[in-house]
Amino acid sequence: MAFGHLSHGKSPLEVPIVTTEDATIVAFPAGAAITAGDVVMLQADGSVVQSTAAFSSKAIGVALEAITAAEATAGISVRVCVAGGIQGVNCAAGVNDGDPLLASAGVAGQVDGWGGASNRPPVAVAQGAVAGGAVTLYWFRKY
Repeated sequence: MAFGHLSHGKSPLEVPIVTTEDATIVAFPAGAAITAGDVVMLQADGSVVQSTAAFSSKAIGVALEAITAAEATAGISVRVCVAGGIQGVNCAAGVNDGDPLLASAGVAGQVDGWGGASNRPPVAVAQGAVAGGAVTLYWFRKY
């Protein structure tokens, strides 16, 4: 994995998901197809895949670009924001500004409102309401 700070190494026009200047971006091998804005989780082999309901507690960040299955098989890495502000994160409806967020236990690759009922700590806080299935948030550093 490669670490990057303040830059994804690509032009802003090439990266569909926008991050803040203080964001920490890490490149991980993609373990499967990933959509830009997906919440991703780390696998035992060091690759990342879309976060799933069964393993939502293993979410480590948000994919900044799309990776196809063919690219994942070829060993292409995906840039993941593991801390900082991120726009365009896939999100369920009903999230409002200031809401604590969890990786969704219901829909793979999304965040949901925490609601206080989970025994898992929030992974992020919403910095606006959901619009068009996406939200701007601040992701808390996990590792």
